[in-house]
Amino acid sequence: ANGLLVLSAGNVYLSGITANDNLDDGIDAEVYNGSSFKLAHSTLGDSVVTGNGDDGLDLETDGSVSIYKVTAIGNDDNGVYVDASYGSGDLFVSHSNFSNNLDEGLEGYAENITIKNVFTNNNGEYGLFLTALGEITLTRVTSNGNGFDGVDLLTIGNSKIICSTFQNNDYGITADLL
Repeated sequence: ANGLLVLSAGNVYLSGITANDNLDDGIDAEVYNGSSFKLAHSTLGDSVVTGNGDDGLDLETDGSVSIYKVTAIGNDDNGVYVDASYGSGDLFVSHSNFSNNLDEGLEGYAENITIKNVFTNNNGEYGLFLTALGEITLTRVTSNGNGFDGVDLLTIGNSKIICSTFQNNDYGITADLL
């Protein structure tokens, strides 16, 4: 079972959430009608015990997503999975840690993606796996020791990588710019 199931046609703001040791997702959310989703100051998973049986956060939306000061560690799938490609939503993530997950630290699909001050270390596959129709910007990202690439980018728009570190991955960065 999920720790928290959110189905909404309106804006959602969650703060101070702890979702550990669930059989499925820590948080499973579907937010539509162009509504926004914000998650702040939350912990999804547990690096000491077993974490969640699937994603720390599994979110599908047609609106914009903000994730701030979130820890998603030790989940059996992705730390965070966000699909905001159903509409024209953007993805903004800052001051977060998505490490030691069996698949990706963060897998995201959106119009534009901005990642700042984020750690994605020692994940089984990619630290960051990002697809955007617009621009992708990474600032002060540390993505080390992941099983595949530290960062995998696919975008039609511009990509900016500023003051970031990618070490001890299969590849530091793989970018497909269409």
